[in-house]
Amino acid sequence: MSANGEANANGLPEALREDAALLAMGALLPEEAREIEARLDAHPGGRRLYESYRQAWSQVREDGRAEGDLDAQRVLKALRRKLAEESRTSLKPVPAPPATTAHGQAIWAGAVLALAAVAVIAAALFFSPQGPPPPGPGPHAPAAPLAHAEPLPGDEDEPLPLRAGESLTAQADGQRLLFASGVDVRLRESSRVRLRDAGLLELEAGEAAVYVPPSVKGFAVRAGKGAAQADGEARFALRLGEPGAVLTVAQGEAVFSGAEGKVGVAAGQGSSLDAEGRPGPPRAADAEQATAWVVERTQKSLALKLRLEPAGPTGVALAYASLENVGEHPVRVIGFHPLGVNYNLERLRGEAKEGSFAKLAPRKLRRRLAPDLAEELSFSRTPVTLEPGQSYELEMDFGAYREEGGPSLRIAVHYLHYESPTGGQQGWGFTLRSNEVLLR
Repeated sequence: MSANGEANANGLPEALREDAALLAMGALLPEEAREIEARLDAHPGGRRLYESYRQAWSQVREDGRAEGDLDAQRVLKALRRKLAEESRTSLKPVPAPPATTAHGQAIWAGAVLALAAVAVIAAALFFSPQGPPPPGPGPHAPAAPLAHAEPLPGDEDEPLPLRAGESLTAQADGQRLLFASGVDVRLRESSRVRLRDAGLLELEAGEAAVYVPPSVKGFAVRAGKGAAQADGEARFALRLGEPGAVLTVAQGEAVFSGAEGKVGVAAGQGSSLDAEGRPGPPRAADAEQATAWVVERTQKSLALKLRLEPAGPTGVALAYASLENVGEHPVRVIGFHPLGVNYNLERLRGEAKEGSFAKLAPRKLRRRLAPDLAEELSFSRTPVTLEPGQSYELEMDFGAYREEGGPSLRIAVHYLHYESPTGGQQGWGFTLRSNEVLLR
């Protein structure tokens, strides 16, 4: 607010100031005009700036028609005079046009409106009621992108920058949209979104799974008549359904609002809008099932296999657990680390259907490039990329288990996969279980 209580119009983005000038001259289509009016009304000082532009343009047009004919010199003089009156800074003189013939007067009369429109836009952007705007990037410098659409593993496309107002339709296998703020959005195949600003994403079709980091407050996703907003760390899924949007929260809490009312939805709960846009009371929901599509491509591409070799003369019983990429695209798997929880050993005795779990203790790690070709790897939780046909292999010694369990001990390996935006375990994931082997 300025000293006299009026909103400072200089706080408006340059693009919106430019749209306000176009709106004042009636140069926008009805649909565009309604959208710009709504944006101006939502921004402090926006409506006042528009009215000042509209009045200036109206007076210039009236000055040009004072004697019934449109005269180029008079319109330009009126324009310069009006803008000089409304600003403390003078405009550079507009050079007089060359003399025209009678035949050329009609052409010049039409062109002067365009010239005056350009002058009004340029002057309106410079001369606001609060003085010139602060220095900024050059007129041709594009706005910094607010997010990037990242390709899936194996895709050759470069990350696609997205700015305010731009839209994105997800690829056939889905897509990831990563905001500069750290917000991570996964889009289901063919879903369509429009980026409104750094804190607002509009879901126009399909489904989105959203992770909001702890440092981000008030990020919202709008879908039809509903909107989900998180004030702090949260994971939730939002989809456009019938009759309205459906929200499922997997972590944290989100506020679900509609055309009428709003509710708080906690982890493990969901809510949906009715036909009138009212959110229903929170109910128990299976968040893992609701977000299973996020990792569907990865899950279908991986096969976990366990192979046991006969014990040699030394009593060593080597076993090999391998994550093989059986799909058509490269896949990233989580590397083994002694402090990680992604790889576990299950021991079952006799006819038991459930066993006890222990951490794996591999002797070696490899990325197997072909049946007779492999490269040694170190312990790391850094993702390992597997091309189709390659596998991530853990070599283990099951000799101790054989001695402890006798002939009835069965062994299986579990792999926990997380598509985590932060590298931790609070992501979208799934579990794979290998075949069982009997220690004889």
